Amino acid sequence: MGPDPSHQMTESDIHDYQLPEMIGDKWRDLERALKYREADIDSIQKDQGGSTRECCVTVLVRWMGREGRNATVKTWLPP
Repeated sequence: MGPDPSHQMTESDIHDYQLPEMIGDKWRDLERALKYREADIDSIQKDQGGSTRECCVTVLVRWMGREGRNATVKTWLPP
């Protein structure tokens, strides 16, 4: 069972709920859904050496930093 949809995400949630494994190769789709530009996506992939797991973690950490209290599960979790 995952976190409550209104739960404010933390970095530990990324690992506790195994989000990189859950999101997998769809991290690019997630980043687009979180309103990042293609240049941001390409930059993250390059910076992380193409590691799907690290790209996913980076996307979520940057998003949490940008959104603060509004970074909830409901914001990014697919319907």
